[in-house]
Amino acid sequence: MAVSDLPRVEHRMRTKGTEEIPHKRYLSPQQSAVVLRERYLKFLEGHDVAVHGVVCVGHARARAVAPAFYDAVAQDMDDSGIPLLARVTPPHRTVPRRPERRVPTTAPARPTTTRPRRS
Repeated sequence: MAVSDLPRVEHRMRTKGTEEIPHKRYLSPQQSAVVLRERYLKFLEGHDVAVHGVVCVGHARARAVAPAFYDAVAQDMDDSGIPLLARVTPPHRTVPRRPERRVPTTAPARPTTTRPRRS
């Protein structure tokens, strides 16, 4: 099963009086592994499906920035019986930007059909 990159931050809304304030909390490697299992594998509960492991897809720099974090998440996933099998970095492709297409502001007039006159 392929998943997006390892979750490192949890975004929540915190209430302060009547106001809601966005709150960002960094996850520990164990919390990240739990989020991976709950987010990506929860839908398999009750089904007879064998999952041999998880493949993470993400940017190359994420692994280079925190190799200890990645290794700790991998260890926790191994301990739970769902190992991180690999980490794949998709090729970076630049797509040329296409110019925007003009959309007419009004619908084009329908051609009128002329019927032959009855005499």
